[in-house]
Amino acid sequence: MLKILKMDLYRILKMKSTWILSSISLAFSAFSVFILKDTVKNVSDISVFSCFSFFIQSMILLILLPIFAALFTDGDNKTGFIKTIGGIVPNRGILAASKIISCIIYTLGIMLISFLGCCVFSGILLGQIKFDDFDDNYKFIFSQIFTHCSLSVIVSMLAIWWRSGAASMAVGIVFTSGIPSLIFMGLNHLLHKYLSVPNSFDINKYFFVSYLGTEGTSIKTGVIVCAVYFVIAAVAAILIMSKRDVK
Repeated sequence: MLKILKMDLYRILKMKSTWILSSISLAFSAFSVFILKDTVKNVSDISVFSCFSFFIQSMILLILLPIFAALFTDGDNKTGFIKTIGGIVPNRGILAASKIISCIIYTLGIMLISFLGCCVFSGILLGQIKFDDFDDNYKFIFSQIFTHCSLSVIVSMLAIWWRSGAASMAVGIVFTSGIPSLIFMGLNHLLHKYLSVPNSFDINKYFFVSYLGTEGTSIKTGVIVCAVYFVIAAVAAILIMSKRDVK
């Protein structure tokens, strides 16, 4: 398992898309600081955590992460590596587990890069690096770290299931486009009007996309919902890979 994970992590470092996507994320962290500088009256009130929270809410990572997860997970299928090593590894579910862990590590890595970018550009553009409102932002930030990891795992699972990086990437981007919210809004209307479902029921509460980049109904609910999807996607990816022939 550790040898396979090391190979996957090494491949992440060698992929051009890793550094391209990370550079885009870093550039948007600078842009987030610049926007806050122009919109907040008192620049001294802007902290690194408020910049990073604003960056997360811009949802740029929600576009970049599906691209990476799909390219990385499906990359072995294109090179033939998965077919070669699949005959050697006794339990091919380990291959899926390694992909999932690698996607999580990259998600944490790109978020760390973006946070450091907020620190650096705060110093450059604002002339200050403040960390004094951690208590106001930490719940949102840590919950979003988890929800972003969930998105990466789900897209990785789809790439393993469909054996298609393009399809899983497209679905991952659709997840973050706002289209699901429109669909759920329509479903809520149908349920309330024609099936006599109580108006208090909201289907958005039960789908992880409702908590990506936002607090949704509540941070606690968002973490629980995303945890369920995270576990289901991870288990599904491992079972799919372990029970089928590697082509």
